[in-house]
Amino acid sequence: MENEITLVDRGRGLQLSTSRITVHDLVPYFQDGCSDDEMIRWLPSLTHEEIRIVERYYRQHKDELDEYESRIRAYRAEQVRLQRLRFPEREGSRHEHLAQLRQLLQQRRQENNGGPEKGSGAVVDIPPGVSLAFDGSRPLFSLPTDPDPFSQVVPRAGRQN
Repeated sequence: MENEITLVDRGRGLQLSTSRITVHDLVPYFQDGCSDDEMIRWLPSLTHEEIRIVERYYRQHKDELDEYESRIRAYRAEQVRLQRLRFPEREGSRHEHLAQLRQLLQQRRQENNGGPEKGSGAVVDIPPGVSLAFDGSRPLFSLPTDPDPFSQVVPRAGRQN
């Protein structure tokens, strides 16, 4: 006898006994009227038989599952709204944003060091397109910020402790 496909609760809600895919993972597909083949395209580990078992459960508990999915969507929409309030979309190009950040950094350094005349720290002009990472007061490496800040890291020669 082959393994019978059932719905089991392993602490994350009802899921297929043959995988970790839950009923709630498939509810949006059923709500959108997706075919089995569309679901398998996005979740290739699913079989037609597994989809039929979950779909049968969905049809039997449609109102309850749709209401739960509605609450989840409302919660996610609220979280996105709060995130956008907290971190608004920035205006201007990437280069304009970097220029603003450089200016802000320079202002904060002057505030913290008392300016180039009063502070004991040296003032260094950082050319556009370069960022420095520091370990205490020693630069460790320079990182080009144009066009992709993570495309390469250039180690500084002769790092001493």
